[in-house]
Amino acid sequence: MGSYAKRFDANKVVVLDNGKYPYVVRMSSNNGQKGYIVEDEQYLNEGNTISFGQDTATVYYQEKPYFTGDKIKILKAKKNWFCKDNALFFLTAIAKSFSGFSWGSSSFSVDIIEQQKISLPITSKKEINFDFIELFIAELEERSVAEIEAWLRAAGLENCELTEEEKNAVEEVGKLHLCEFRIGDLMDKVELKKLNKNFDKKKDLSSQPDTEHPIPITNAKFGDNGIMFWAKKGDFETTTMSIDIVQNGAVATGKVYPQPQETAVLWDSYLVKLKEQTATPEILYFLATAMEKVLYTKYSYEYKAYWDKVKDDNIILPATNGSPDYHAMTTLISAVKKLVVRDVAIYTKQKVGAAKQVAGR
Repeated sequence: MGSYAKRFDANKVVVLDNGKYPYVVRMSSNNGQKGYIVEDEQYLNEGNTISFGQDTATVYYQEKPYFTGDKIKILKAKKNWFCKDNALFFLTAIAKSFSGFSWGSSSFSVDIIEQQKISLPITSKKEINFDFIELFIAELEERSVAEIEAWLRAAGLENCELTEEEKNAVEEVGKLHLCEFRIGDLMDKVELKKLNKNFDKKKDLSSQPDTEHPIPITNAKFGDNGIMFWAKKGDFETTTMSIDIVQNGAVATGKVYPQPQETAVLWDSYLVKLKEQTATPEILYFLATAMEKVLYTKYSYEYKAYWDKVKDDNIILPATNGSPDYHAMTTLISAVKKLVVRDVAIYTKQKVGAAKQVAGR
């Protein structure tokens, strides 16, 4: 185990959406990658290693060289047996060994981390059974891909052919007329109440609802579409077709999430809705992306994304006659959804073939 080559403070670097080298922090999603930064390459950490969030126990495989933020430790295999094909198994074993630790625990010190034990399959010679690990991962991938294929069929998404209008929208996207719009001119903040002060917390931190807890509750969450809790009907006031803005969070401040479904909110985020236009999921997806592009780079844990400030920020949208072109947004998002589904379909077929090849070797 080693320390990062150099710590880059998230508040002192320019984080880009795209780039050559990822910027890895203590996030619970997106493989720990906050984005990309351009810094001196001598401070890159090696690829084919595991990044370990020291006070969050978030572990991710990093295939390529990367920069890091604060409190990231680097786990590097002592021998050449570690690779992308078996990384998932090791990540799961490491995460399981730390599952009983709490966030910020002093037990995440380097000495304790190095002494932590993980369970792995072994051969009759008491060596790690890498053949079993590779086959096991391949079989899991095959099963997951089959589930994706079934979901695509059930959702009616097998046909992902673009309409002529959608083709034109994609081909002509660079010719769209764009204008700046003040967020507060387009949207209002929604005031929602927590109706039950002692709301049922049995589903805290769960990523899935159940029949008893169907209402998603947003808060200062990075990933999972901003949903931190699930609650019973009647515990909160709710709304639909809204956009969630995280106003205060260690790494989530300025994140923006579309919430087309019935949704409630806690204290560290808030919901906004269009004033005049009837929202659709496609419109929400477009607006949320445009808003996050501005807000997530501007606001931070030290500079909160409060509505009084956010409402005066400007976003760039397709426009006609000085007004947002919601039809163009809808067409583009519809086309993007189909293109993504097409890529997923291609990916699933490739993965099934690869998994069968491993299983039949």
